[in-house]
Amino acid sequence: MDFYDPQKGLTTYNTGIVQAKAYRAMRISLTNALKKYNLSMSEWALLGTIYDRKFVKYSDLADLLEVKAPLITKIVDGLIDKELVNSVKDKDDKRSKLLTVTPKATKSIPEIEKNVKNNTKNLIPDISHSELLIYVKVLHSLAKNLRRIK
Repeated sequence: MDFYDPQKGLTTYNTGIVQAKAYRAMRISLTNALKKYNLSMSEWALLGTIYDRKFVKYSDLADLLEVKAPLITKIVDGLIDKELVNSVKDKDDKRSKLLTVTPKATKSIPEIEKNVKNNTKNLIPDISHSELLIYVKVLHSLAKNLRRIK
């Protein structure tokens, strides 16, 4: 069943259905690709964020991902147990701790990223790189605008 009718245009309900199906397909693909590395989607998101920023505070992660601090702590504890993340003292703020990736994670992350991308390509064989960039840009704009509405 096709959800776009050129005569009617885009309806909010059909857009919602397509959006939910696309999210489900991406979630399943990502979950399956990350199983090999014993990582959840949340762990992968946090690990990648810490990797990109080198050192990051728990509170900054919570703000960035728009979740409560206890959730960050729970996910980080799992990453620490897997020896992928370290918690170190912040030299500028004695009360605060910074998170950084371990050498093990630094070595693994590029391989995981490559394999996850390859796995995801199976979902989007007929979508060009430029179309995918536009999609991500639109998602980014939606997320940014939703923050203003809250």
